[in-house]
Amino acid sequence: MNVIFQGGHRPDVNGGQSVQHNQGVGVHNCYNADDGFKHLQAHVATSAFDSAEKVDAPKCHPKARLAVLDEIMGWILLLTVTRIQWMLWLNGAAGAGKSAIARSIVALCLSQNIPVARFFFFRTDPTRNNIQPVVATLVHQLIQQLPSLLAIIIPKIQSDPLIFRKSLETQLAYLVIEPLRQLHRECPMKTNVVLMFDGVDECDNSGNQTDLVRFIASFLSTRDIPVIAFFCLLQLALDDHYLPDNDIRLFLTEKFAEIKTTHPFSDNLDKDWPDTAHVGEIVTKSSGQFIYASVVIKFLSSPRQHPAQQLEIIRGLRPVGKLTPYAQLDALYRHIFSQVENLDQACLILAYYIFGGTGHLADIEPIFSICFDTILADLTSIVNYNSVKKTIYLSHASLPDFLLDSIRSQCYYLDKRSWCTRLSIKIFEKIARGPGIIDERM
Repeated sequence: MNVIFQGGHRPDVNGGQSVQHNQGVGVHNCYNADDGFKHLQAHVATSAFDSAEKVDAPKCHPKARLAVLDEIMGWILLLTVTRIQWMLWLNGAAGAGKSAIARSIVALCLSQNIPVARFFFFRTDPTRNNIQPVVATLVHQLIQQLPSLLAIIIPKIQSDPLIFRKSLETQLAYLVIEPLRQLHRECPMKTNVVLMFDGVDECDNSGNQTDLVRFIASFLSTRDIPVIAFFCLLQLALDDHYLPDNDIRLFLTEKFAEIKTTHPFSDNLDKDWPDTAHVGEIVTKSSGQFIYASVVIKFLSSPRQHPAQQLEIIRGLRPVGKLTPYAQLDALYRHIFSQVENLDQACLILAYYIFGGTGHLADIEPIFSICFDTILADLTSIVNYNSVKKTIYLSHASLPDFLLDSIRSQCYYLDKRSWCTRLSIKIFEKIARGPGIIDERM
């Protein structure tokens, strides 16, 4: 996982998905302050900052991710006069634990009376998978934490009841940035105000994703108020700087201890269960991503099944039957592949990687009609491509298991005979057209 600090220039956000969303926006006439506040509330997505939904990621384990949490909080606490970076990016692959870190940062900020207005996008929740409620949701939280803003913002809403139907840039300027500037002039703020956005790539329109980042960067580039922005996004590269394997091992160790204490079959578990090597297998398969480890623990914790037998299923030593040990992980993978524009060519590359046993793509480049960067653009959360060396590696070691299991991957299944045949045909067609190819391993 990478923490990237960035100034106020124009950053780019790529990726995202298209989900049709035609939610209407109500129009309310405001005659007094109470009506103005109710008008604001009507446009707030409460689940985007204070959700009780089980699908939302929990906060970090108290002893995990300490290094990254310390670094982020250190950045937040910097004084304006010494600050160089006004935007922070927390990058990591799908399932790396970005949302858990973000929620932990929120808790730390609130415990230290640091104002933090946040919006957690979530692709399957229509109230927070689009850009419409973002500004109103931020404003509502800012008013709760900085009550003096109430007298500044509500009259603005009263004077322009249609403000929430205007552009994102106009809303941000009129209801967030200008009020914060006015408040800072009248009563200088002693702490930084944090604007946090998690899962921006889950917003339903890639153009809106880019606009959000671009407008925030533009507003913060003036550096005249103590406001900073924190974004959590998917990213190509993973980073071992924060020792995620150690955190995952700690998480697994404590969860296994909990299972041995509280599970209905705990009395039937061996004292030395699980074997240290088996825990190591899970850590390795996690590839630095908490989602795999958490899915394994959830499967082992089922009160109706014996944990030791469940672990044997995970390790492939016992038939699965009707059980679905990787349902959550599989749903994530299937969603990622459903968003791939060049799916056929992307699967051809993955088939070459898996069945050919090599991540070097230069040898097969001539058989593709478009560049690898374009083909793999929608898989950046799980596939890392180096355009200079023309190599790939998978961010998740569990991905081949998924793709080679027809039940789990469904329409994204890579049948070895079928895909090797397709690769061979492509290669022979290229050979027939001219020289310049091919790796003999294929």
